[in-house]
Amino acid sequence: MRNILLAILIITSINCFGQEKYWEQLNQTEKNKILNNPDVVPYALKFFKGNYDLNQDSLVLDFLDKISLNKSKELLPFYYFLFIKMCKEADGYIGETLGDCCINFLLNHSNFVLKHIRQEIKNGRNDEYNYFKDNMIFEYYASDLESSYPNRPNYNDFVKILETKTNNENKILLRKLMKEVKLGALKMIEEDKK
Repeated sequence: MRNILLAILIITSINCFGQEKYWEQLNQTEKNKILNNPDVVPYALKFFKGNYDLNQDSLVLDFLDKISLNKSKELLPFYYFLFIKMCKEADGYIGETLGDCCINFLLNHSNFVLKHIRQEIKNGRNDEYNYFKDNMIFEYYASDLESSYPNRPNYNDFVKILETKTNNENKILLRKLMKEVKLGALKMIEEDKK
């Protein structure tokens, strides 16, 4: 009996270890731990509390870089939650910069992002998928799919990198998303030639 309980405990630990949680899945204690973390970008807390207007601040690009280039798994649920909120609220100039953030989030946390998008689609919500698709279409249209920038690969290299980073359960969604990004960017490039 003791061996059976030990086996159950080990299996449960293995299954729970490394599982990522999203902001909406965290309990209040876990959220408070993140919100009180001294490494949280101050603008992130201001935006979260409704005291920061993305469209009125010249430092917003620095803010977006800090959250989209974040490597901390502890802060990721909060920053990703904020990023999706930004996608809903941003307009004008800020809206045009979100494609680079989408690329950064996918480069740094592809499985986290794609799993969340899959869950949203399963629940009948396509907004998040469309934010990534539309923002990356604009980003790769602006670079003609071929140009690379510091810290950002061109389209083909980006897809190759993601293919190696993405687990099998997310690859179907990844391929669909990236195919739509390419087709959308090519369509915009073609329309410019007319």
